Amino acid sequence: MAHQKQLPYGFDDRWLMLFGIPIIGFLMPPIFFDTPVSFDTYYFRKSVVSMFYTMLYWGICRQVFIRATVKFPEYYQNSKRILWIGTLCIAIILTFCNVLHFCIEPYLGLALDRMPTTPQINAASLMTFGIIAGIYESVRNFNLWKKTSLEKEQLERENLQSQLAGLKSQVNPHFLFNSLNTLVHLIPENPDSAIKFVQKLSKVYRYILEMRDAPTTPLSTELEFLNAYVFLLKERFGDNLKVEIADAICLDKVHQLAQPLMDSAKSTCYSTVCEKHIVPLSLQILFENAIKHNIISAQRPLTISVSIENNERLIVKNNLQRKNQIQEGTGVGLQNIRNRYQLVSQKDVDIIVTQESFIVSLPLLKTENQLVTA
Repeated sequence: MAHQKQLPYGFDDRWLMLFGIPIIGFLMPPIFFDTPVSFDTYYFRKSVVSMFYTMLYWGICRQVFIRATVKFPEYYQNSKRILWIGTLCIAIILTFCNVLHFCIEPYLGLALDRMPTTPQINAASLMTFGIIAGIYESVRNFNLWKKTSLEKEQLERENLQSQLAGLKSQVNPHFLFNSLNTLVHLIPENPDSAIKFVQKLSKVYRYILEMRDAPTTPLSTELEFLNAYVFLLKERFGDNLKVEIADAICLDKVHQLAQPLMDSAKSTCYSTVCEKHIVPLSLQILFENAIKHNIISAQRPLTISVSIENNERLIVKNNLQRKNQIQEGTGVGLQNIRNRYQLVSQKDVDIIVTQESFIVSLPLLKTENQLVTA
């Protein structure tokens, strides 16, 4: 572990050195010194000398790389770091190479008439440095890229989670205020409806709390929540708000997940559709978005429909009758849904705006997707 901790570029190079030095040492004689590969004593001596040089250069490069990486750790310092490494390593390696070649090798009995020339040993030394530098740079850059990618992904995930938490905190006060106003009027006029209203309101808030950390939720669970949420909206807006749910996902059948609808001509198998997943609270956000930005009145009722397309996408559509708003909406809710789908499935949320309608198409996920953790 101590060996690995001193490496600022983040990998244990012991196995790399163990195999790399003999391989480079064995291949240098035939590549640079016109020495055919053989298994005689001369080639063995040549390989040993080549391995000695390789081990020496590797140790030099490794120490220079460690110090350069500590001295210039940031991306924007790459040019300085590479210049520093190249200048220092080349100067040291060429000095060692020529001193050893003229002072040591003549005494090793390697047949002086077949000794490599100075340009050959310098070229071989620089090539060895290039190979070693390429290996360390590649591994370092890969580790930095991987670390940066993980950090970026972590930041994106935290950002999306904070956005979702922010949306929930925004929804809670306004929605609760409107719901309580509705409840105040219901209690004296219709106590039984008031009790049911409180039950539905409790169910809505329980779902919001339960889905706080869930990346996806079964469509059937989201539909049960929508059933309670629509009840509250209908109490508030009455017939001015019309909600149309396609037969294939009829809300009064949310507890019959194992049973297909009898009328197969009108709908697909309900259990098959509801086994799929969507991101939680997406339907609530889309309904709230439609109510926030459109006129709702007896003369101009708002209609929101939910349907299935090709058993692969959930379509939420409302007629478009925009309010005369001084300031356009921020689009945070829609962007949050898009971002969360990208995070869990890499599938796109399609938004289509026409003169008459606003349509959002949500992908239905086959299985529950999980966020990637660092």
